[in-house]
Amino acid sequence: MAITGRSVHTIYRWKREQGIDVADRAELLAFAQSQDARARGNAFQNVRRRRLEALEAAQEASELRSRFAGVDPEEFVLLPAPYTLESADRVMALIREIEVGFLKRVEDLKKIGPTLNLSLAEEDLEHVRAAYRTLDNIFEGFQD
Repeated sequence: MAITGRSVHTIYRWKREQGIDVADRAELLAFAQSQDARARGNAFQNVRRRRLEALEAAQEASELRSRFAGVDPEEFVLLPAPYTLESADRVMALIREIEVGFLKRVEDLKKIGPTLNLSLAEEDLEHVRAAYRTLDNIFEGFQD
């Protein structure tokens, strides 16, 4: 169940063993919090992970929501990049590396002469180049 971060099996075990009313959201959340307070070892680590995930999700939602506060729903709002510029650079470098591999294959096939394989390799090379151009256009919009 998403509201507690526990599995369905755990929730129904609570119902069976502790008599928790799983239909009552408040009771379920209160019992989940009491279980979190008693957590030890691996269960404690899971509690910490759930709390961190919930905090990160709330911060992200709050950041996006604040950008749209007082703005007409039809108005464009410039959002920050959902990635780091370093990761974008790594992606572009990897695509260039893949492009070089395909280009070498095309050149090697031109020397040998199999037309079907050559046309397929050229098509693959063009797909890689198109992916590069597409990502370059996307990343360019977030450079500021």
